[in-house]
Amino acid sequence: MAMDPIKDGWNWFAYANNNPIKYVDPTGLFPELSIDTILTHLESVRNVATSPQANAANIQEQNQWIMGFMRYPQYDGFRWAGTAGPINQRFVRLVRENERIAYDILARENLHMRDHQNNLVDLKHLFATLDAQFNPMASFRYAAGIAGDFATHIARITFESAILYQRAIEYFDIFVCQDPENPRSSPFPWADMFANVDAVNIHALMSSDRNLSVVDAFRIYYENSSPINSARYRFTAFYYNLLGLDMPTNIGNANLNVTKLETRLRTVLAPSVQLVILNRNFTEDDAIVGAQALAWIIVAEARNERQ
Repeated sequence: MAMDPIKDGWNWFAYANNNPIKYVDPTGLFPELSIDTILTHLESVRNVATSPQANAANIQEQNQWIMGFMRYPQYDGFRWAGTAGPINQRFVRLVRENERIAYDILARENLHMRDHQNNLVDLKHLFATLDAQFNPMASFRYAAGIAGDFATHIARITFESAILYQRAIEYFDIFVCQDPENPRSSPFPWADMFANVDAVNIHALMSSDRNLSVVDAFRIYYENSSPINSARYRFTAFYYNLLGLDMPTNIGNANLNVTKLETRLRTVLAPSVQLVILNRNFTEDDAIVGAQALAWIIVAEARNERQ
């Protein structure tokens, strides 16, 4: 067993939250769960949401409670109540009282998941972003997702040498999404990128069917049972969903336009009240260069999905 590189007080061997039977933590940075384990415990949370004790008015209310629980306790508090909506604390208590195993595993900070393609996804971040997608306050919609991440971390990023497209792309590849196994290797790790992308895609699935449970949408997406909008083609789906377009039924017919995506990302990343609160130095120039680089990376990843 390796020493945990992030020292937890005097306990430098705090592997997998001191519970190596329940968790996997190969990097020593945070506990990881398999997607199958997540789905098992998500079902337990849904059982509470659909119980007479919960007394939900409809499936939309159930979904709101489940998403709130899944972002608890990391994305709670006043700021997150304004960005992604309040967490139903009564429902959190119901899960704790009725599904204690699911509560103990899911109600913790910095929880990460391995999808079926072995990609690392920040689970708490995904549900906070997804919950924000359904927030009726539209101006907050992307503040919890890719725009919020970008604005938060821009203070640690300098674009002075990234004036041209290629320089910006090289910068992002090297510094921003550097190491998918180590979220502390860069200010904007791939685990966060996947959480943002997947939240938009799962939101699109749920928006197409108002009676779809967030648990079922989660399963459909990650088990690739709807391959046109699934984790198998996450960046292609993200491209079409972000632009509000219908994804082609044949992935080979995907028409990916970097300029069109860049234009959309400029709107998403444009400084707003919410984003400036995250970083008062965030400027329009930052957003423009960021949109250029992110557009190229997303389109490049989408093209790789065809292979």
